[in-house]
Amino acid sequence: MAVENTYVFVEAEAIGRLRLGLQDSVAEEAWTQDLGGSSNWIAMGNPGDWNAGFRLRDAKGRLTDMTWGSVLAESTTTQTPRLAFSSREFSGFQVAASVGGVDTYAVAAFYSGTFGTVNVAAGMGYDLSRRQDALGSQAAGTGLTQAVLGRFVMSGSIFESKSGLYGSAAASEATSDISGRQGATNVYGKAGWKRDI
Repeated sequence: MAVENTYVFVEAEAIGRLRLGLQDSVAEEAWTQDLGGSSNWIAMGNPGDWNAGFRLRDAKGRLTDMTWGSVLAESTTTQTPRLAFSSREFSGFQVAASVGGVDTYAVAAFYSGTFGTVNVAAGMGYDLSRRQDALGSQAAGTGLTQAVLGRFVMSGSIFESKSGLYGSAAASEATSDISGRQGATNVYGKAGWKRDI
């Protein structure tokens, strides 16, 4: 068992909420907009969660120690002491920002709305990390003690309540300042039908 997202907050209805404590980057929620009501972890929008342990092969087909978890890992997703602000919602729109010490920063924007029986939700975010452990297993053997990793994420979802049909999609692009290392691009989508029984 692990403790996640433990923080204190102050909130002003006219402005928004300010949180201080152990929490995710505000960009993390922008990556997981899903109106499908997924009830288990394997249905989440983050392939880094459900195929993280699969090892990759190099250009010559040899198995490496690098896993999908390290390639697709969000650079600042782990719960870290952060100061985060989320604005109040204005006509369905909301903005957020967070900072963790002097080495992680993130911004995000969200939209949610209902049009008759159609519900929509979307998010877009960017986070940046200069933390030593941001590389995860990618740092193995490189001798690096620090790197700058950036990640742009977005996701969207739609749900039609009368029919029960829904669809969700997410994409991310991770980059680093490590010479010769290519960025990692990820696209994910799912569709389904849900009904009350």
